[in-house]
Amino acid sequence: MIPQESTLGIIINNPSGPAIQKQMPAPAKNPQQAPEVNVQPGKPIVPTISLLPKNISVTPSVTIDDKKVTLPAIKVDSDGKVTLPLLNFTKPGVYLIQLSTADGQKFFVKIVVG
Repeated sequence: MIPQESTLGIIINNPSGPAIQKQMPAPAKNPQQAPEVNVQPGKPIVPTISLLPKNISVTPSVTIDDKKVTLPAIKVDSDGKVTLPLLNFTKPGVYLIQLSTADGQKFFVKIVVG
């Protein structure tokens, strides 16, 4: 079970106001090259990530300060897009989103809160 709010400063699927649909840049295949998107603390977002392999399942996770929260697996659509659950980042920082596939592929984007 996913904690509603963790010590990482993230609330999952519990809106505290209207959520912003956020189109993320194309993901990188390693965390060092992950593109960044800036958001404000306490502003819920629903991230959509494109340019992924089509019609597969991915397991998203969010990491900050070497701590990881894993979310339930979700399916990438036939256009190569996946929409993550609502995320509300309550603490400033850099949050790494990783999408992992069953065959070991990994895709990364960063959310910079501050």
